[in-house]
Amino acid sequence: MTAEIRRIEVEGLGLRVELEGQGDTTPIVFLHGWLRSSEEWRYLAPYFAQRARCVSIDLPGCGGSDVPQDAPWDLPWLARLVKGVLDQLKLSRVRLFTHGLGGAVGLRLCLDDPDRFEHHVAVSASTFANPLRGARGRLISSNAALGKLGARLVLTRDRVRRLLLDRHYHEPLRMNEALMDKIMAPLERPGAKEAAWELLVLDMDPGLGAELLQLRVPTTMIWGYSDRVNLIDLPKTLEAEVECVRLNQIPNTGYQAIEDRPLSVAIYAARAFGLTLPEGVEDGHPRPGTANFV
Repeated sequence: MTAEIRRIEVEGLGLRVELEGQGDTTPIVFLHGWLRSSEEWRYLAPYFAQRARCVSIDLPGCGGSDVPQDAPWDLPWLARLVKGVLDQLKLSRVRLFTHGLGGAVGLRLCLDDPDRFEHHVAVSASTFANPLRGARGRLISSNAALGKLGARLVLTRDRVRRLLLDRHYHEPLRMNEALMDKIMAPLERPGAKEAAWELLVLDMDPGLGAELLQLRVPTTMIWGYSDRVNLIDLPKTLEAEVECVRLNQIPNTGYQAIEDRPLSVAIYAARAFGLTLPEGVEDGHPRPGTANFV
């Protein structure tokens, strides 16, 4: 099944959108995490497209979407852009399938317009202010000039690879040169590294805070137990305090569970969406002594 690629303009910004699948069930909208694009759904979106219409959106500055030169870089702005895409596609009610920063955007959407979203499956979503950011992270996030300079110097191929291996991937075999090419190519555009810094600052603290306690949209959170980006204590807090939130934990994986353990994620997501498990989803590369969790 080949995806249809569209460029949809919202607020003067061109956003890359992938469309695939069909069916009479509620469409599924995919939102990616920091430093990535719709390509990180490559193991999951094609299989859910067997059951539903699937829409994958590249956030601004990411993938094939435009890099804005002057933007607010806050969660309400990102949510407005996503809503603009949905409006142009005439999608009045959808499901959300999100990861990382995309999860924060999804939560903002659900808080703003709960009747539009049937269910939100969020994998390692950015929620509360991240306790892992530390003093250096607070310094960089509070000084725009320093942060943007640092982004230009730090977001090199070698350093990005080390960051992903250290923090994002539980299974190092998922990292290869082809994947690095896809991650680095968008960063070579003018202003893209500065945009990545803006999104990183937002990712560390999306500004949702106590509003999350007002969630009404059914929300299934999926977390790799060994997540080194967003601690598992964050969704545990939400599950304990918000009735519509349910947490599913997957051992032997971390932040990038959608690539390390796509089968496990697919099982939980299909169950949450009320769909039969798509055929052909393969799991990651288990190491000796580990087992896939279903």
